[in-house]
Amino acid sequence: AWKYIENNFNEKTGLINAAHKFPSAATWDWANGIFAIFAAKKFHIIDEDRYDEMMNKFLTQMQKIPLFNNELPNKTYNVQKAKMSDYRNKLQEDGIGWSAADFARFLQSLNLIEQCEPNHAPAVEKLLLRFNFCRTFSVDGDMYGGTLHHGKLSIAHEALTGYEEYLSRGFNLWNLPGREAREYKFLKEVEVYGIKIPTDTRPFFSNFIESEPFWFLGFE
Repeated sequence: AWKYIENNFNEKTGLINAAHKFPSAATWDWANGIFAIFAAKKFHIIDEDRYDEMMNKFLTQMQKIPLFNNELPNKTYNVQKAKMSDYRNKLQEDGIGWSAADFARFLQSLNLIEQCEPNHAPAVEKLLLRFNFCRTFSVDGDMYGGTLHHGKLSIAHEALTGYEEYLSRGFNLWNLPGREAREYKFLKEVEVYGIKIPTDTRPFFSNFIESEPFWFLGFE
C-alpha cells in the first residue's frame, strides 16, 4: 500500500495521484494520502524527516492551489500542474464545481493532522481560512455540491445514506453545521428473503446502501 504512495506522490507539487501514474485527483484522494502518510509515520515505514517533508510540500501547495470561484477546492485537479481540471484531466481555468462529500472527507484528514501533529497544526488552521463554506450547506445543515456546466452552476444535495452521515462528521469536527446530514432520515429497511436490507428512500438516488462508509466510521 505504501509503495503506491511512493510511486504516485509528486515531489514537485506535493500532490498524490488518484490512480497509478494518472496525474489527476480530488480532495477525497488527498484525504486518503494524508491518512496514508500519517499511518506510515506511525508504523515507522518512513521517518520523521520524510514525513515532515511530504506533509510540508502538500500543505504548502494547498495554500496556493486555485479554488473554484475562490471558495472551495475544485472537483478535480491536474496533479502535475496543481491546477483545476475536468474528469478527463483537461485543465479548466474556471473549474467544474465542488463536491461537498469529497471536501468533507478532506476536512476529516486535516483535523487528524491538526489534532495530532502540533508542528503542522498552524499550517492546517491557516489553510482552513482559505475556504468559504457557505454554499456547502442548506439552512438545515444538509450537504450540497455544485456543478458548473456550460457556464451555469447547479447546486444539488449530495451523498447517499451512510456516506452522508459519515461525511457530515468532517464538518462537525471543525464546528461547522451538518446536523441534518447525520440523522439517517432517508433510511428505510426492506425485507428481502427474510433479511432486512437498508435502503435510501430518495427517488433521485440509487436506493442501495454501501458498507464502505460504515467501515470508514469504524477505522477513522
